[in-house]
Amino acid sequence: MESSTGVISASGLIAAVSGSIIGTAIISLIVGYWVIKRKQLSKNELLTKNDPVNVQVIYN
Repeated sequence: MESSTGVISASGLIAAVSGSIIGTAIISLIVGYWVIKRKQLSKNELLTKNDPVNVQVIYN
């Protein structure tokens, strides 16, 4: 295999592909975790607003 400029080696290609896959997986995990956390927080806020005991404690 002759090496010339602009041509990536097999190991370099494997490293680039696996790196992009791992990076994408990490980003999607972080985004998914953030979305789930936000949904849980909004549910908890709704529960505390609808609960008369918590409303009395918070607003009185």
